[in-house]
Amino acid sequence: MHILLTALSVLGWVLAVLLCLLLLALFTPARLVLELRYDAFCARLKVLCFTFTLYPRRQKPQAGAPGGEAGPAAPQKAGARPDGGSGAQAGQPQAGQRAPAEKKAANKRRRLPSLGSLAQICSAAGALMRAVLRAVHVRDVKAVWPVHCGDAAETAIRFGRTQAYVGSALGVLQNFVDLQLRQVDIIPDFTGEHKYRRYFYCKIQATPFIIVTTGVWALVKLKAMRAI
Repeated sequence: MHILLTALSVLGWVLAVLLCLLLLALFTPARLVLELRYDAFCARLKVLCFTFTLYPRRQKPQAGAPGGEAGPAAPQKAGARPDGGSGAQAGQPQAGQRAPAEKKAANKRRRLPSLGSLAQICSAAGALMRAVLRAVHVRDVKAVWPVHCGDAAETAIRFGRTQAYVGSALGVLQNFVDLQLRQVDIIPDFTGEHKYRRYFYCKIQATPFIIVTTGVWALVKLKAMRAI
């Protein structure tokens, strides 16, 4: 009896510790770290004191037969046709199947949403996106991007366009996302010697509890609109 009480006590403490870790993980901001060095991309997820590498994934050795030889074919069942068909004639619907199919098609036609429902769904989706973007914080953005083309004139033109596009995109993103820039350099690479300087780094931070709450609110909203 004493051993059973001790085991239950230990199990209770373990469950309490796991519950505390879960609460900390929900209310502590999680960080997604994205990093690009020339062509090598890496994505890591940091939750509490744990780090998970999302990409590149470790490749597991594939188990297979040596030499790539295929195994023996499975024997066919008795009465089965070689082309996979049955004894009945293909293409002829069985009796009693036409009416349910017609009813399902009629029900699908009746369930098409109206324009008002589509407008409400789009409005709810926009509100959801705004709520999610308000909860997302992008920190420590560093970008070094060389621009190189065939000759100097094309490189200069592409450099000007890239600067204009990047400036406009960052201006739009800062209106919706909490964006913190540290370094954004667009480099005109006339000789091609700076291509290995390509680099990008950022940390995307969000609180899981806010994301989960926003998702639940969106599901409830969509369910309520479907009931109308």
